[in-house]
Amino acid sequence: MLYRANFAERESVFGDDERLVALAVEAGLAEAEAREVLADEQRYAAEVRADERAATELGANGVPFFVLDRRYGVSGAQPADVFTQALTQAWESHVPAAGLATPAGAEGGAACGPDGCEVPEG
Repeated sequence: MLYRANFAERESVFGDDERLVALAVEAGLAEAEAREVLADEQRYAAEVRADERAATELGANGVPFFVLDRRYGVSGAQPADVFTQALTQAWESHVPAAGLATPAGAEGGAACGPDGCEVPEG
């Protein structure tokens, strides 16, 4: 919404608390809380610093930057095969060597692998 408002609609959101409140309400936030947050610059400062540290640890140093599984990062506008490789790496880090993952308690039931999920008919 911020991107749309600032670039597509060419309505600056910088320094315009009323516009930010309207966008927050449009996004489903309570107007009173949006106003409180805008009035208190330190309200979420610790959380923002933690996000910045996490981004730095993943190698983020520009935009766009995509985070996969909170462990893998893809920096910049990359070709589709780079995203495919990153998604595959993230997926494989969670899937046992056999290539199938069965949810706990569902032995003999649904199984998911690199090509999707299959539920046996029965």
